[in-house]
Amino acid sequence: MKNLLLLFFLQIYCALGSAQGFSTADNIFHFTKEEYRGGSQNWGIAQDKMGRIYFANNDGLLSFDGRNWELHPLPNQTIIRSIFIGKDDKIYIGSQEELGYFYPNKQGKLVYTSLKNKIPKEKQSDFADVWRIESVGNSIFFMSNRQIFKYEKDKIEAFSSENWSFLGAVNNKMFAYNDNIGLLYYDNNHWNTYIPNAQFPAHIQMTGILPINEETLLICTLTNGLFSVSNGKMSPFKNEHINEITKQNIYKILPISKDKIAIITNFSGCYIINYQGKILTQYNRTRGLQNNNILSSFVDKSQNLWLGLDNGIDLIETRNPNKNIIPDFINMQAGNISCFYQGHMFLGNSSGLYEFDSQSQSYSLIKGTEGPILGLNVIQNHLLIGTVKSAFSYDNHVLKKLNQRPTGFWNFTLIPNTNIIVCGTFNGLHFFKISDKEILELSKEAIFESARYVGVVNHSIFAMHPYKGLYITKLDSNFTPISTIHIQDSKLISSNQNHLFQYDSTVILSSNKGSFIWNMGKNSFEKWTNTSSTFSKLNFSFLQLDSLKNIWFINNKKIGVLPKINNSNIVWFNEFQGRIQNEENQNISIVNQNKAVITGDHGFYYVNPDVAEMQQDAGQFYFSKIAIQKNEKLDSILFGGYSDLQPATQSIKHDFNSITFAYQLIHFNKLLKIKYSYYLEGYDRSWSTWSERTEKSYTQLPKGKYIFKVKAENELTGKIQEISYAFSILPPWYETWWFYTFCFLVLVIAIVQFSRFQHHRYLNIQRKKLESQEKEFTIKRNEVDLQHRLELEQKNKSIIELQNAKLTNELKTKNATIATNAMALAKKSEAFIQLKDELQQYPEMGNNSQFKKLLKKVESQIDNQSEWDQFLTHFDSVHDNFIIKLKEKIPTLTASEKKLCALLKLELSSKEIAEILNISLKGVEVARYRLRKKLNLGQDINLNQYFHQLIEKGES
Repeated sequence: MKNLLLLFFLQIYCALGSAQGFSTADNIFHFTKEEYRGGSQNWGIAQDKMGRIYFANNDGLLSFDGRNWELHPLPNQTIIRSIFIGKDDKIYIGSQEELGYFYPNKQGKLVYTSLKNKIPKEKQSDFADVWRIESVGNSIFFMSNRQIFKYEKDKIEAFSSENWSFLGAVNNKMFAYNDNIGLLYYDNNHWNTYIPNAQFPAHIQMTGILPINEETLLICTLTNGLFSVSNGKMSPFKNEHINEITKQNIYKILPISKDKIAIITNFSGCYIINYQGKILTQYNRTRGLQNNNILSSFVDKSQNLWLGLDNGIDLIETRNPNKNIIPDFINMQAGNISCFYQGHMFLGNSSGLYEFDSQSQSYSLIKGTEGPILGLNVIQNHLLIGTVKSAFSYDNHVLKKLNQRPTGFWNFTLIPNTNIIVCGTFNGLHFFKISDKEILELSKEAIFESARYVGVVNHSIFAMHPYKGLYITKLDSNFTPISTIHIQDSKLISSNQNHLFQYDSTVILSSNKGSFIWNMGKNSFEKWTNTSSTFSKLNFSFLQLDSLKNIWFINNKKIGVLPKINNSNIVWFNEFQGRIQNEENQNISIVNQNKAVITGDHGFYYVNPDVAEMQQDAGQFYFSKIAIQKNEKLDSILFGGYSDLQPATQSIKHDFNSITFAYQLIHFNKLLKIKYSYYLEGYDRSWSTWSERTEKSYTQLPKGKYIFKVKAENELTGKIQEISYAFSILPPWYETWWFYTFCFLVLVIAIVQFSRFQHHRYLNIQRKKLESQEKEFTIKRNEVDLQHRLELEQKNKSIIELQNAKLTNELKTKNATIATNAMALAKKSEAFIQLKDELQQYPEMGNNSQFKKLLKKVESQIDNQSEWDQFLTHFDSVHDNFIIKLKEKIPTLTASEKKLCALLKLELSSKEIAEILNISLKGVEVARYRLRKKLNLGQDINLNQYFHQLIEKGES
């Protein structure tokens, strides 16, 4: 089996096989480190109450349930040297300066607990590897080279020595070997001498102890052999077999059954002896083991022998009643045919014919038979052999060729009540004549096609070709072929897989159309019926009766037997399904009335229908893992498989509504098929079809209660076991009672708030309606007020306009008056100037005092500054202090410039200004220019507009 299982067969020469003239072989299953994904070396083996096997491995603790391997490393990543499962189900381990135990937590996952901190502090660093663990009563003993620790009631007591080399429990008593003292036993917190060191050979290394009976012990040593101990006295246990084993370094000794002991060696594998010391068989590199260096061994509840090797793990099935027969371990081939003759087993394969030798307990190839063996039949104490070229007889170890005409021989059949043998050959039928002394070839032949299957009914020979149909050859009274007819009846013959078998005095034809029996009275085939309805529906690629009239057959590569006594129940040998030869080389050879040897793909199989059900304890059917998953990255282990599953219903959050179940029926026969069927109550409609699948996942399960049920069927026994797991998926948060309560409260609040809202809305509507009415009233009132105000404003405007007009007129009048006064003032000045000029024409009057007085009065009238000041004052009173405000804005104005500004304000023309100021028009323009320059005004700006803006800014 690719990458999973390497199957070898170990030749076991047992007393039963020797008595029957053949030897059988047990199955050995190989497990490589690539398969179990751990370290190469395995130092200890143990089994828990469920049947799982544990290994003390270089990389940690290995567990195995027959399908799944799991590695549990120690926190310090050290090698585990020893292992022991106590009464408390704790898996105690010993490692490098470490000891403790694995035990499942609440989720069923193995968790490691160290006991090192319980060792007395002065001893915690005074030990290295813990090589052995044993138990007596409630005490667990750990042994290293310098310390033995006793663990009881959560306390550890240390017993020191220079060299402890062995620890073992026998008959509820703990034994230990001390190199300086000898064999000791533990009693009442003390180690007492059982066998003093002086009775042991020098430099002995004790490796095992085994009870023979209540008074006698068997002691095993590495290089000094075995010793029996009785009443405190020790004596060697020797014979030629034990002496041979002693040379191979005996590493351990352990019982397999009441009559068998396994002796484990470092150099030559494992020996199986009886209690008398006789070697029954040997397991080693050349006989099936992966290597000869065995580091640990263990016999499980089913008496399977487990071997922890220096590189790998081997399992030997010692109790399987169905064995293997292998003629040549070196050149292992599929079996073609077998026959039991004169108390010896003969086995034919593609290499030739092998004979079992009782003396050497081995098979040897018969010289001259090299090549594929096609047929083996015993007729009148002659063994007839068919090969691809010739037919032979084998009597008294003498091989004789029978045919002169070359052809291949399929089979040999004696025609009833005659001495004529008919043979199915590659060309048709061949005939021989047999006597007590010799077998002679006859010249008779019937040539047609290859006669792979042949049967005889009276004077008719039936021959079947697998796909060309049926040939019936008629014989005359001298048994000479006279005619051959070819039958291809579509009701009987199929396009392929047609077979024919001798069945007492008639023949059975089997094809894909069914099975038919030859009715000699009707001289035709008819449907073969049987008391077993199941059997009647089958077609066969091989069929044969044994001496007890049991029907052995092969159907679809499945071996079965229909017992004569109770032929309603078929006994199936399911463990061989898929392991037998193809149709051309299928063969069942009856041995010892109702036992059989069957051709297989790895040699031959010995089967016993009386014990077809394997004699081993059924393993426990259990859930190896239950995991829930939220998404691809987030998952959680509900149950790890290492503890008893609690019956209470598990509640799972809706976010983790994807669940995976892994399940396994613990068994270690890899050739045995276990089929499973599952059903999720509350989800699936029916049970699933049977399959070898050991895991089932469900995703996105809706809320609800579920029970996952799974059944396991052992195909060998037909026994069905069932386990179940109850769980419930909680509703999502939006479907929980508290969410419904919350929603109800929100709804109530919403209703209250809505009611309040509606009430407020009604009030608002009424308020808005009232406000609207008030607004309309206000608007109407405002319209009336506005109309009234407009009318009032219109009246006021008219009044103001009248007032403004009046004021304007008054201002114009005043301006005109001011202008007139200014003109009058100018005229006056001009007149006095003219008068002065005329008076100055009379110089002779200069000395006249009256004249001078008059002239001064005239000059005083000409200097009319005071009048101008009055003019400006009057001007400011009319024009709102224009001159004062202008002076404040422009402090640098001269008196002439003030006059000019006032006259410009009066909007007098240049001519009028010239007359008033008594200057020319050009002088007015120059004065205007100078004023603009001082005011920093361009020619495009009107001076009156500037004065108006300047005064308005001043007012603002």
